[in-house]
Amino acid sequence: MPKVTRLTGLDPSADMLRVFERACIERGVPHRSVHGSWPDAVPEAGVADVVLCHHVGYNTPDLGPFVAALSAAARCGVVVELHAVHPGAWLDPLWAHFHGLRRPPPATADDVLAVVAEGGICPEVQRWTRPAAPRHPEAEVDFSLRRLCLPAERRNEVAEAVAGLGPRHRDLVTISWTG
Repeated sequence: MPKVTRLTGLDPSADMLRVFERACIERGVPHRSVHGSWPDAVPEAGVADVVLCHHVGYNTPDLGPFVAALSAAARCGVVVELHAVHPGAWLDPLWAHFHGLRRPPPATADDVLAVVAEGGICPEVQRWTRPAAPRHPEAEVDFSLRRLCLPAERRNEVAEAVAGLGPRHRDLVTISWTG
């Protein structure tokens, strides 16, 4: 199997690029970083053998051109990984509880697959479950307070509601196709 000769990380977040750079340095992998958004930064990023897109599908405003740009930038193939259901969907019961807001059904990997198919791509699809990560109740409550736009005075109430949600799904989908 051929070795990686260089990785290019592209992200609009400087913090995420620093994490990428540290991981490459720790592994002794040649790399470069491109600060920008896909597909706007495609000219700077260039073409690669394999293009990997990790957990950004749901945050992409215009997914069709995004997918086309992934294909155009890949000589051999594209790999896209995302949650089976939008990762923020776990907050939907809390929106209903605290604000009486019934949110629409969350986006799913099947929605992404439909867009990929519209682009004439017939991908390979693998569905899998990641082992559950340890929960961090304090961080979940902090996050929930911010996302739900609730004041700190409601922390105990939010903590109780978050604890009542039970475990969250860690179902993921890996979508791949030749470039």
